Amino acid sequence: MTRKLSASLQSRDDLSIAHGKLLEQLSNLLSTLTTTEVENIQVTKRNADLAPELFRLAEAKKARAQLDVEDPMVQSQVDDLKEEVRSSQHKWRIIKSVVGAMVAGSGVDWANDNELRELVLDDEEDDIDELG
Repeated sequence: MTRKLSASLQSRDDLSIAHGKLLEQLSNLLSTLTTTEVENIQVTKRNADLAPELFRLAEAKKARAQLDVEDPMVQSQVDDLKEEVRSSQHKWRIIKSVVGAMVAGSGVDWANDNELRELVLDDEEDDIDELG
């Protein structure tokens, strides 16, 4: 009878030790989570603080990119050139998309080739028209 009781007590003690270790791990995880949440809140606030500066800089860049031309004939030529550039960019995006689709559908292992992966997963935001 004493052996059975001793075995039960040993099992209880082992479970108690395991429970204590799990409780310590949980406590550490909760502490890490709390620290991470505080850092996330600080970073989010910093991002919100920087957003107006980003908009200000974007407006300044846009203003610098615009040409102040007083001569209507020159302004007309500038507008024509901007339209040509937009048209060329549009055609270029279409060509890049078609080529990317062809590579993706070809069966070639494009995911493991840097150049092909970049072509297939091309981010069109790189091609955004900055002419205004």
